[in-house]
Amino acid sequence: WNAYGSNGNVSQSDHGTHVAGISAARGNNSLGVTGVAFNTYLMPVSGSGSNEAVAVASYDYIFTMRK
Repeated sequence: WNAYGSNGNVSQSDHGTHVAGISAARGNNSLGVTGVAFNTYLMPVSGSGSNEAVAVASYDYIFTMRK
């Protein structure tokens, strides 16, 4: 979720994308990579701590999706 644009367009090249791959990449998928916690589900959310409104919108989205 992209809290800046209020849409589902999340960058594929941000730092968090690479970290997510290291932590939760699925195994046995013919890609040659397995994450540390490969049975984990992640929800990518773009938001910034430097902008309070965007950070609040990010957490609001996460809370709403959790229900």
